[in-house]
Amino acid sequence: MHGISGHGMWLARRSAGKPVDPGLLDTLVGGGIGNGLGIEDTLLKECEEEAGIDAAVASRAIATGTVRTARPAPDGWHAEVQFTHDLLLPDDFHPVSRDGEVAEFLLLPLPEVLEIMTGSNDLTVEACAAIADFMLRTRFIAPDAPGTQALREFIQ
Repeated sequence: MHGISGHGMWLARRSAGKPVDPGLLDTLVGGGIGNGLGIEDTLLKECEEEAGIDAAVASRAIATGTVRTARPAPDGWHAEVQFTHDLLLPDDFHPVSRDGEVAEFLLLPLPEVLEIMTGSNDLTVEACAAIADFMLRTRFIAPDAPGTQALREFIQ
């Protein structure tokens, strides 16, 4: 889930103890759909656990679609479907990790997020895909910008 405020996008740095992608930047909230839970229930649960976003605020998240990724993994391929959401957060919001899976939170201007996405390996593959989707949907990246078609193919 993208946490957006008037000042930019919230990113979460994954804890060094995470088995997958430790220390990398990630979307503000994310998590697998647990047995018996639906998409919305998972969203509410993960918002509270990962960023301290209460259900009243998290329930305002807007479902924006899906993003698919696939990448090599030690035992074959890791394929994932992300159900993406946008959530406008108050300017005075400050996330709090309740489950210890986040080392720090960063509120960054969108140009800086784009720079990290395109100029470093600091983002998880899944976060990069979800953020690319957000930037294309909101036209932060112009539809005719160089590399746009490659980005669209990356997130399909």
